[in-house]
Amino acid sequence: MLAHAFEGYNVCVFAYGQTGAGKSYTMMGRREPGQHGLIPQVNNVSSSFFTRRREDDMATVMRSLSGIVNDSNNCAPSVNKTCPSS
Repeated sequence: MLAHAFEGYNVCVFAYGQTGAGKSYTMMGRREPGQHGLIPQVNNVSSSFFTRRREDDMATVMRSLSGIVNDSNNCAPSVNKTCPSS
């Protein structure tokens, strides 16, 4: 997934499942060492990837996160997006 993102392809992760199945844990994890979820790990890898690039290289990174719980949109605002008001 990350290799394709670094090649310029759009990437999407969709977590779906029954309540209590571990979607949030898989995506966010815990603060303890070795318990980080997918999102913190991707942030760490992408940050280290971009710090190793040459100065004349140019890249734009946009990330967003939203969750739909009980058929209502729980929007997590990002730099490039605002959440709709209820």
